[in-house]
Amino acid sequence: MTDCEVRQTTIQDQNAVKADLLQYHLTKRITLAGQPQPEDWTQLVVEGYTFVVNMRSDSERAAIEEQNAVNAGLRYLHLDLPAYELEEDHLAQFNRVLNEAGNGR
Repeated sequence: MTDCEVRQTTIQDQNAVKADLLQYHLTKRITLAGQPQPEDWTQLVVEGYTFVVNMRSDSERAAIEEQNAVNAGLRYLHLDLPAYELEEDHLAQFNRVLNEAGNGR
C-alpha cells in the first residue's frame, strides 16, 4: 500500500469560509478529490492542475462541471465509470486516459 498526502484546501470569500475540498495526493501527477464547487476550479489552476477526469456517473452535473472547468482553463473529461463496481477493464481505461493526458497535473 502506498502512502498518500491528504490535504484540505480552504477557500475564503471575503466574509464567508467555504467547506474544504478534500484532496488525496497519490503521486506528483495524480490527486483524487471530493466534488469541486464552482469556486474550486480556479483554485485548482492556481495549484498547477491542467486536466480533470470526472468519474461520477451523473451526466447532467458533469456537463455543468465541464463548463466550470473549461472556463477556469482546465482540460476536462467525463469518464463515466461505475464507482462502486470498478473492474480491471475500467482501471485500464482510466490508465489510458492518464497516459494520453501527458505529463501535466
